[in-house]
Amino acid sequence: MKFTRHQMQKNKVNLTEELAESLPQIDGHSGQLQQVFTNLILNAVQAMPDGGTLKVASRIGEDAKTVQISFTDTGVGISEKDLDKIFEPFFTSKKVGEGTGLGLSVSYGLIKNHGGEIKVGSRVGQGTTFTVILPVAGGGVAIQSRDEKELTTSG
Repeated sequence: MKFTRHQMQKNKVNLTEELAESLPQIDGHSGQLQQVFTNLILNAVQAMPDGGTLKVASRIGEDAKTVQISFTDTGVGISEKDLDKIFEPFFTSKKVGEGTGLGLSVSYGLIKNHGGEIKVGSRVGQGTTFTVILPVAGGGVAIQSRDEKELTTSG
């Protein structure tokens, strides 16, 4: 979030965080996960051209075998006809020159390579939530505090 804070401030986007105090460790490549999270944050900022609120939340999945990170914006939303296509390479609803249509496709691939998934829910005019779900390392035994160095264990 620190890499995107300036962009949020410039676009009058308020950030709220609901981050779990401690989470199980995941196996992941920190650079790739940072790329995914940065992309989701920047997409949310772009979806709020007049400003708004972005809520980032993390939690342990109900089955305690996953970590879930959600990004909820109060932006323009995604139409139902576009929801089925947003993870396709080169699909974009942005104007020419504003995006390549690769960000969500690449993000989807990176999360799939981590054994996870990305879910999306949206309502036009009300906003969008992307939820990244990642498997816990070793069946969810070790808990790592947010104050420790990283949430990933490899990479």
